[in-house]
Amino acid sequence: MLRFRRRATFPELILAVFEEEAWVPGILDPLPMERGKFKQSRESRLHKVIQRLNRAQKGAVRIYFYRDGTGKGIIWSLTPLD
Repeated sequence: MLRFRRRATFPELILAVFEEEAWVPGILDPLPMERGKFKQSRESRLHKVIQRLNRAQKGAVRIYFYRDGTGKGIIWSLTPLD
């Protein structure tokens, strides 16, 4: 179960893409291009969104999300709590 304390547009987008793709092992970064003068790098933003996804989970078994090593994709695995 996921619980976010505030609006979670980007984490929800990532979850929606995984759901749409029938939970394939990995997807490319689905986040839209950032606009404005305070832009972050895509890799940095993706890293922060993945951290939010991982922190928001509650329950005995969690889905651990991580970057695929290229900075352009997301992979997941099931992680039981010890």
